[in-house]
Amino acid sequence: MKIINKNIEESLKLIERLRKVICGPGCGPIYLLKVQTQNWQGPDQEYPYAFFPKDVNEGAKGAFMYIGYSKKERNEEGQPPIIDVKIGEYNDKLTKIPDELLGYEWDPTDLNMGAGGKFIYMFWKRGPKGSSNGITNFMLLSNNNSIPDYIAGYDVVVTPDTKPGSGCPPLGTPADLNAGAGGKFIWMYVSDYICPVKNQGWVIPDTDPNGNPLTLTDI
Repeated sequence: MKIINKNIEESLKLIERLRKVICGPGCGPIYLLKVQTQNWQGPDQEYPYAFFPKDVNEGAKGAFMYIGYSKKERNEEGQPPIIDVKIGEYNDKLTKIPDELLGYEWDPTDLNMGAGGKFIYMFWKRGPKGSSNGITNFMLLSNNNSIPDYIAGYDVVVTPDTKPGSGCPPLGTPADLNAGAGGKFIWMYVSDYICPVKNQGWVIPDTDPNGNPLTLTDI
């Protein structure tokens, strides 16, 4: 059984390597993640972020919540890119990063704000200093099932008690961003080589602080 499991693991790694060769090297990694909270349907433009248009409270009451990224380094010392994302589900409000996520950063905004249910938080981990590889894209999808759909080239974000995996289905416990709040199941997916594209619906600022026009590749 151990030999079979090892062969499966090696086969999955080979598939991932071939997939990256066929699809190309991808694009620059993500350095920042941010939650935007609104009392109206959005998201709003906010420099230097691109926001995914899916409301993570879709189908439930509460605030309109959106997640955005930036590929702009904001640390003069060279902040490493993000290599892992976790979504934590808790029965009580958090005031600090829990012990099991030591080494991670977070956005302390409850992704279930005003919707009831569990307290949902997003955490992320950076690569080692000097690294340039990391997550390049994410998206949010909803369905009416307790199991996320398989999306080629993406891994489903899981809860902190599990390790992210690859393959179909993904290894680990997928994290529902709407947990306990009713409404649809909301799943977050990440990729480490697929580039964000305009038809995903990203909302970006029209211009930078100097008035220069922006495109998605500028974010």
